[in-house]
Amino acid sequence: LLSEVQSAFLYSQLQESKDLISERRLSWSSYLKKLNDLEKKESFIILSMSYKCEHNAHIFGIILNSREERESLQKHLRTKNIHAYTHYVPLHSSKAGKRFSKTSSSMSITNDLSERLLRLPLYQSISEAEISEVTDSIVDYFKKASSN
Repeated sequence: LLSEVQSAFLYSQLQESKDLISERRLSWSSYLKKLNDLEKKESFIILSMSYKCEHNAHIFGIILNSREERESLQKHLRTKNIHAYTHYVPLHSSKAGKRFSKTSSSMSITNDLSERLLRLPLYQSISEAEISEVTDSIVDYFKKASSN
């Protein structure tokens, strides 16, 4: 159960949720515009929703071509003090998943995608300048990679 203070905080956020989600969507769209050309060059796939769905822009993720490339880009971003993270451990390979569940297949697609997915910084107060810093660093990474 939430404390009264936590409940009051959550309630005020719920009252503002449409505005908060709208702001996050603007940041998400900014990432999309700035990284769209790299996706077209097949540098990565932008994690996106079907046009039939409405999303809350809680993450902006890219799927790199390999785990090694994800780790290399993540390291490059870290040198610029940009913190990008992997997204999740697939349930079937988590400690609890191994203990309590069974899978009917190797889950190779799930494993592969989880190893290539990278979340870019996206939070309520992220500025356009911060988004540009992230995207410029990603563009720089791929320019250097293509020249090697």
